[in-house]
Amino acid sequence: MDTGGWWAFIDAERQARGWTLAEFARRTKINQSNLTRWDLDSQQPSIENLRRIAAATGISMLTLLVESGHITQDESEGKAPEPPEVEPLDVVEAIKADGDLLPEAKQHLIEQYRLLLRVDSQPSAQHSPGLRAVARKTGRRGNGKG
Repeated sequence: MDTGGWWAFIDAERQARGWTLAEFARRTKINQSNLTRWDLDSQQPSIENLRRIAAATGISMLTLLVESGHITQDESEGKAPEPPEVEPLDVVEAIKADGDLLPEAKQHLIEQYRLLLRVDSQPSAQHSPGLRAVARKTGRRGNGKG
């Protein structure tokens, strides 16, 4: 639920208990100005304030976390959130920026990478001999340890 619906949820819970705003503030030990700010600004409450509300009302923290927008319903059910969109790594730029590689090794890796982009996933003998020679020249091994 969005944070705009957050206050509507809490206010309905407060009214269902017959509590005034002042009574709700007293029971939750939350400053009444915070409650007014949630109403006016749809501001998201802190985790500490959610704990206070849970203690005073008996509403579960999980419900409060979802209703306040801190977590999604899917997350509350143990489902992993969708991974964020990530910019693809510019491999050529990463190779160029690697300060540990000799210029010849950088050039060779870039050529090999471009070859890999052109071929199927079928291994080819033309890809490995040159890479082994560069690894010997630079002192690097194929296992990532130099």
